[in-house]
Amino acid sequence: MKKLLYMTIMFLMASCAEFLDERPNKNIVVPETLDELQALLDASPRGMNTSPAVHQISSDDFVTTDNGFAGFRSVIEQNAYTWNQEIFQDSGGDWSSPYLQIFYANIVLDGLDNYNAINQEEEERKRLIEARAKFYRGFAYYSLAICFADHPDNPQNTSIKLGLPLKLTPDINEVITRTDLSQTFERIIQDLEAGIQDLPDNYDFMTRPSKRAAYAMLSRVNLYLKEYQISLDYADLALDINDDLLDYNEVQTASLFSFNLENPEIIFYNEMLTYSWGASTLSFVNPEIYDMYAEDDLRKRVFFRNRGFGNNFLGNYTGGIRMFTGLANNEIMLNRAESLARLGEESLAVEQLNSLLEKRFEQGTFEGIDLTGTNSVLELILKERRKELIFRGIRWADLKRLNTEPALAQTLRRVIMGEEYILEPNSPRYVLPIPPQEINQSGIEQNLR
Repeated sequence: MKKLLYMTIMFLMASCAEFLDERPNKNIVVPETLDELQALLDASPRGMNTSPAVHQISSDDFVTTDNGFAGFRSVIEQNAYTWNQEIFQDSGGDWSSPYLQIFYANIVLDGLDNYNAINQEEEERKRLIEARAKFYRGFAYYSLAICFADHPDNPQNTSIKLGLPLKLTPDINEVITRTDLSQTFERIIQDLEAGIQDLPDNYDFMTRPSKRAAYAMLSRVNLYLKEYQISLDYADLALDINDDLLDYNEVQTASLFSFNLENPEIIFYNEMLTYSWGASTLSFVNPEIYDMYAEDDLRKRVFFRNRGFGNNFLGNYTGGIRMFTGLANNEIMLNRAESLARLGEESLAVEQLNSLLEKRFEQGTFEGIDLTGTNSVLELILKERRKELIFRGIRWADLKRLNTEPALAQTLRRVIMGEEYILEPNSPRYVLPIPPQEINQSGIEQNLR
């Protein structure tokens, strides 16, 4: 825990209480010093390191029973689990939390525009804070895009695809509309690339972005966009700085949760918003996934705990009940392997995959993947991605991008209270509805489901 920065920002909260209200007003109190501006970005208790969870509920990572479904504490969870046309009754933290991060980032960027550095040291720190603010904003917009916008290549949507409202100033009275999807991703990439040269190679606190985090995030975004060469290039840059892996042979499973924050794989810490399903003992890993693991695959023991009638996931890289949605080397290695396979470099792709899996199997049991007799290297990599990145908030984005390829598309099915629910590939229900409160207040166009 000592490496995770949970800043209480006491001086900022004491002087800027109104500023940190639920509906902040820039005209009340504005942070002005570099310390205050950095402290606002460090506001982990205010959600700077959280991301949506509703898409995770809609994904096929987990299943629940009738009793488990009835025990969900919010209608949002039940609606998301059954892919209902409506999900949010009024407001929704999955929408508002990233936009609050964007608001804070914009406050910081506005403050930096008006800040005159008195020496070179201050100028360098000013550029560092600016780079961090843009990273947070780009991360937040991507989190929103995979939930509330379509995939650019959805073959069933040939109209102009709606993107997100792009808020680039802290003026809460500014009227904004939804951009098209290409503009949304241009902004995400622009923000993530903007300050790379000003970021340190590695984090000082894992809640703060680094150069490695920016490279890793750009690899994630470009994989989603199916820009495989660019995703590969950024994966290489991230792993060139640090490619450490945790040997799962050294992970102790005697305690409730397998991992702690002394994890060399973590690049940037972020966690999922909490809903009741995540703590329910009746939320089980999808049996189809559990059956994919070989007996000598340590992930089968490290990730899961058997309850007699199902397996709960307790392998969060957060070290606790909250689910990890940050960046880690294992994801970037899988990005690299998939990109290599799609670019025709299958031998290098398998070599990358072997280097990961060697740390996931019981010592002495993993002999490596032999290309001989392997029907599809890509499908093999995607299967390992499924097993390695479970409950990381990544699956929904993977489903959306893979559904655009008929050979990889999947139909999801669930049965609750005797009723079957089906989610077809490329369904408009892969784009979540914007909370009604936002539609009513801003007048922006709602997603069609």
